[in-house]
Amino acid sequence: MTTSTPAALGPTARVRRLNWAKLSLALQVLAVLVAFLVLWEVLSRTEVIDPRIFSSPTLIWDMWWVLLDRGLIWPHLWETTRHLLWAFVLFTVVAGVLGVVLGMRQYTFEVFYSPIAIFFAFPKVTLYPIFLIAFGLGAQSKILFGALFGFFPLVMNTMVGVREVRRLHLDLMRSIGAGPLFKFFRLLLPATLPSFATGLRIGFVYAGIGILLAEMFAAVRGLGNRIIAAGYQGTLDQFWVYVVLSSLLLLAGAGFFRILELRLSRWRP
Repeated sequence: MTTSTPAALGPTARVRRLNWAKLSLALQVLAVLVAFLVLWEVLSRTEVIDPRIFSSPTLIWDMWWVLLDRGLIWPHLWETTRHLLWAFVLFTVVAGVLGVVLGMRQYTFEVFYSPIAIFFAFPKVTLYPIFLIAFGLGAQSKILFGALFGFFPLVMNTMVGVREVRRLHLDLMRSIGAGPLFKFFRLLLPATLPSFATGLRIGFVYAGIGILLAEMFAAVRGLGNRIIAAGYQGTLDQFWVYVVLSSLLLLAGAGFFRILELRLSRWRP
């Protein structure tokens, strides 16, 4: 009895098997999510866990519609999303360019990568009072603070991606007299895109965390502000609504960049 390997299958059979694998994984994730929600609901209704603190899926769902009818969802969601998008654009441009510049030469990579990695592990939330003093209570301090969180994952991944460019390809570009712009757009940019997409995915999530933290400290609007305000109420139904909403916002962005990352992964050396 023989078994067919993926290499022995035809193109149509391979695509069918790949699609089935994706569908199977999606069903498994959905089953785990449903089981978690059911268990959460049962534990809350039987008061094994305190429903005033941990709420329940049905209570959260009911509170969602209450807040939606009162118009307390979209303004705060848009405030956080707007700041996150501005922070994303800012750290993408700065970290992308700096990552390419620092990664092009072995010397600059070795000098700067370790300090950047060390500062990435630094508790940056302790620096927010400096941002408040320097940039005030407006949107500028929140955007810059979020961009600071997203900067480090992207610049580090971009530097690593540039260093993965094969020496042979660089020598070939040098042999044909390619200029810096030609080398960047025809070699460095395509070769770095997979690592760049990974940095975008991680940086987006970190920037979102930075925005939420900034809104918790000093803001009158935004999901972070609502999370803190809801935490002082008698029950935490509203708190969990805003926590779930913040999580969905970050998961949506991370999922988009994960898809982009998978499509570009075929370009990895």
